[in-house]
Amino acid sequence: MNIFNLVVDSIKKRGLTRTIQIILSNLGDYWFDIKYGTNTTRWVNLNDLEVRSENKQRGMKYQPTFERPFRKLMNIVDFPSDSVFVDLGCGKGRVLMMASEYGFKRIVGVEFSRELCEDATRNLSIYRKKVGVDVDVDIVELDVVDYEIKDDENIFFMFNPFDEVVLNKVLTHINMSLEKRDRKIWLIYYNPLCGDIIEKQGNLEKAGEYIFGGMEFIVYVSNSSNDLLKK
Repeated sequence: MNIFNLVVDSIKKRGLTRTIQIILSNLGDYWFDIKYGTNTTRWVNLNDLEVRSENKQRGMKYQPTFERPFRKLMNIVDFPSDSVFVDLGCGKGRVLMMASEYGFKRIVGVEFSRELCEDATRNLSIYRKKVGVDVDVDIVELDVVDYEIKDDENIFFMFNPFDEVVLNKVLTHINMSLEKRDRKIWLIYYNPLCGDIIEKQGNLEKAGEYIFGGMEFIVYVSNSSNDLLKK
């Protein structure tokens, strides 16, 4: 699908105003790589990558999370100071880089493509030198369905990285983790095409829905609370 058709399709789905915001966010993303010297902007189809997981066809192409919308969300959601941030399907690592500036105790990226993990590792190294942040970041080459959630991991991010079958398995792992150690968990779903799956499973409740830069985020929590968001 060429750029013109993508724009027309977006206008039909989201309207003209949101489409213009998305275009501006997209243009701003090229500046991200120029500014930091990283390589995160170019989209990659999974068919162009070597992925050994049987869930390869259930994954989505790599595309980066827009910088400005992500930062806007991070600035309004109030997380505990000892939080651990996990990006499920971290791709080339842009979210890991940005998250490293928000005071998380530890950051984890889970990705089943070796090539994307290598890209994420290189990008993170470049970004750290440029920004000067020093936080423990672990990039794990693994299918998310095989990832064992640690007891201290409480914030999960997804940019619609897989279909509803894999999402259901991920939600099962989150629920098992909650049974093992009861705690408040946040799930941030960017471009939430399978949000109904999360709402149907019942253990995570919608705490907020936001549109920044034309893109939609839904924040789910394991226990709703009025103090989740900064005033």
